[in-house]
Parts: sequence; C-alpha cells; structure tokens
Amino acid sequence: MFMGSFLYKMDNKGRVMIPPQFKKELGDKFIITRGFENCLFLYSISEWERISSELSRIPLSSKESRYFLRIWFSSAIEIDIDDYGRILIPSDFRKFANLNKEIFFIGVYNRVELWDSKMWENYRNSKEITYEESISKILEGK
Repeated sequence: MFMGSFLYKMDNKGRVMIPPQFKKELGDKFIITRGFENCLFLYSISEWERISSELSRIPLSSKESRYFLRIWFSSAIEIDIDDYGRILIPSDFRKFANLNKEIFFIGVYNRVELWDSKMWENYRNSKEITYEESISKILEGK
C-alpha cells in the first residue's frame, strides 16, 4: 500500500529520484500513465494487470468507454528505474502534468501520484470541497 507524500527535485533532463518508501513496491519497472486533475499515476506491473483486467469488462458499445480506454492505454508506458534510483519522465507527461522542478510523490493506496508542487498545494488548498465534506459525500453515496 502506498501512503505519504515526498517532495523531490527533477533535473533539467526530466529525471527524478523515486522515494525509497515507494521504490520497493513499485519495482524496478512500473507503469506511468495520465491521471486525473493533471497528475500522473504510477502503478506496479501487478497492479496495472489487475486494473487492466477490470477495465476489460467495460462494454465497448459506449462511446465514452471507448474514448476512456483509448486514452488510458495509449497514454501508458513502462518505465525503468536507472542505476541511480531515478526515472526519466517523458516530456509529454511533464507537459500534461505541468511538472516543473519540484515534484510531490503522493501515495494513494494502490498507486503513486506525481504532482507539480504548486499544483498539489493549490489542489490541497482548494475550497471546492473540504476533506471532511469528501468523506461525508462518499459515505452518503453508499
């Protein structure tokens, strides 16, 4: 399980260290894809396979389903950790997530999210919904 948040600096080539707390569970190779709210999702290979299996049940008769699956899978790539414990974040992913020098690695249960530090702070401080309201709305929906 992934939890915690860690701030790291990305170099000019787009390389950044993986927090040791996440490296073991992610493995030497893992999947990176577009997330939601302009962040990136990192999944271990085994978790990616589990999610892919679940997504294979989505009916292709829906235009929205086809669109989501196309974007989700076409945006995903396998990433290797180099000998120094770093990954190279491809430029299209850096652009999508507006990644600058400082990056937050956020543990979110079954995945790691990568956020630009300013975007993460803005998201956390957003008044759109509060932490307390979110759990109330989630539990009301059950």
